[in-house]
Amino acid sequence: MAGLVAPLLLAAVRDGKLDVVRAEIAAGADLAQEDEDGQSALHYAAQQNAVDAATLLLDAGASVDAVDQDGWTALYAACEQNACDVAKLLIARGATVDREDNDRWTPLFSACQLGQAAVVELLLANGADVKRCDADGWTCSYIACQGGHVAVLKRLADAGADVHQKFTPIYVAASRGHAAVVAFLLDNGAVTTGDWSPLAAAVEHNHVEVAKLLVARGADPRDPAAKAAADVARSRGYDVVAVLEATPAD
Repeated sequence: MAGLVAPLLLAAVRDGKLDVVRAEIAAGADLAQEDEDGQSALHYAAQQNAVDAATLLLDAGASVDAVDQDGWTALYAACEQNACDVAKLLIARGATVDREDNDRWTPLFSACQLGQAAVVELLLANGADVKRCDADGWTCSYIACQGGHVAVLKRLADAGADVHQKFTPIYVAASRGHAAVVAFLLDNGAVTTGDWSPLAAAVEHNHVEVAKLLVARGADPRDPAAKAAADVARSRGYDVVAVLEATPAD
């Protein structure tokens, strides 16, 4: 394991010094050498979308699926940084698209969390599993909802992802005020009732537009969870209370 000072090969890749990278490889540098986080020179190249450096390393025999201390491969690192060019190269060189990290996240999870639509498209085109769950049981569609990434969510749905699961995506989208995501989920069969009330989530977090949308689409403000959330919102002086009070009683 390397110390705080990066080995010369890693430093050369990090700094974009291709001549030094070539010289180090020619001199027989250990391609598996790591920094204090367990990252290799290939990880560095991936993070910077440095195709030339990555190509030199792979041609010299660097392991395409080597992992760091978090279980990240170079492909994961590339997806985290929206480095599509290096991601394409790594996949072409045999990188495992669905390799899991220590939390059972694959590169697709990271791309969905960050809303990296181009990377998501690349991974799906190369067989990434949209139905895989992480260590907590969440899917990529749930992660996309957390971030409000509706374009990514739509692409996942097109690829066969389940956009409804426990502690439903519509609940988390409503709690974070992602109206476009909520609308998409409603259009694709999400329900507004159940143990996890999306209206209650919107009200509790004062998301007025989401609350209006849910009420317009059939959510019941008199639902016990929504009423409890309204009491909290009223005590905090939230504007969203007006949405509920404007709903006529039967």
